[in-house]
Amino acid sequence: TGASGITLENDETITNATDGTLLVTSPTTTLSGGLTITGASGITLENDETITNATDGTLLVTSPTTSLTGDLTVTGDDIQFGNGEMISNATDGTIAITAATTTVSGDLTITGNDATFGNNESISNEDDGSLKVKVDGTAQIGFTNGTFEPETDDDINLGTSSKEFKDLFIDGTANLDEVDIDGGTIDGVSLGAVIDISVANIDYIKIDGTYIGHEDDPNLMSLASGILTIDGTLAATAVTGDGSGLTGLSASSMKADDISAGDDDVSITTSAGNYVAVTSGAGAALTLTSGAGGALTLTSGAALNINPATGSAVVLDGTINVDAGVVTNATSITSVTQVASTSLQTPLIEYTDGDVAMTIADGGAVTFAQEA
Repeated sequence: TGASGITLENDETITNATDGTLLVTSPTTTLSGGLTITGASGITLENDETITNATDGTLLVTSPTTSLTGDLTVTGDDIQFGNGEMISNATDGTIAITAATTTVSGDLTITGNDATFGNNESISNEDDGSLKVKVDGTAQIGFTNGTFEPETDDDINLGTSSKEFKDLFIDGTANLDEVDIDGGTIDGVSLGAVIDISVANIDYIKIDGTYIGHEDDPNLMSLASGILTIDGTLAATAVTGDGSGLTGLSASSMKADDISAGDDDVSITTSAGNYVAVTSGAGAALTLTSGAGGALTLTSGAALNINPATGSAVVLDGTINVDAGVVTNATSITSVTQVASTSLQTPLIEYTDGDVAMTIADGGAVTFAQEA
């Protein structure tokens, strides 16, 4: 009944100095049987940590830090923390963490297929070797070993008009159905190196400085101030303009419907200077016309040959026909000397002043003027 209580062999004590309190003083206290605590104040430890049962069915541990060296088995549904955060097993097979922010300082391993968020978005591993991101329950993009791809063809935009990506680095081939570049520069590239460009609408062309050409002839055209130089052949179906600035043209053949004189004579010569051949197409007429009031002169260094097709005539002055050596429709031939190697057909021979010298009648009768 004394306040000093019970003193054991190694100075351990059991005292009751405070009414209603039993104090055990010992480095280690071991109970081999059960410990029943009937008071509401629970168990108070050395540094004022407590284990209480003030609410029936609830065991409250009050301590800045609580450590468990073994397993913790919770037979109820929830573990609730001081600020309302909770870990719940209300649904069998599911652990729900309720907190404004949940932080994992180490690795997080998910043995199931999905990590599902509150608005039906998820990250899924439903197919082995792939990772899919779902929005509103629908897979949008997927990851596999070596690929990053949309789940549906022609469905996902990369950026928007108001939210653009910055720089794009690709070490490979960009296969694009359509490219719309509104500004900026393209440097160090070869266009059409693999597949030819079918259509290129270019407002301003600057290719390799001042040179524009074919891949096998890169300097086919060169540009200077006001001058386009072509190092090759210009093949054109039409050239417009008056041609006043075209000089020094050399061609093996030239086709034209009309060649009109400018402010000087038109000369067509060959480099050897020996002849010029002017021909028409088969069945087409060839017309050489001089300017109004001007003479048309054909000058030859040797023979001047006019060779119409067989059965066709050379027509002079629109009337006289020369065909196969026969001249017809000539109303008068005036010459100092007339020589006929085969025959001369005419009913009348006159002197230059018009006096009749000889008349030839049908049948061959000849009458001379002085005999008439």
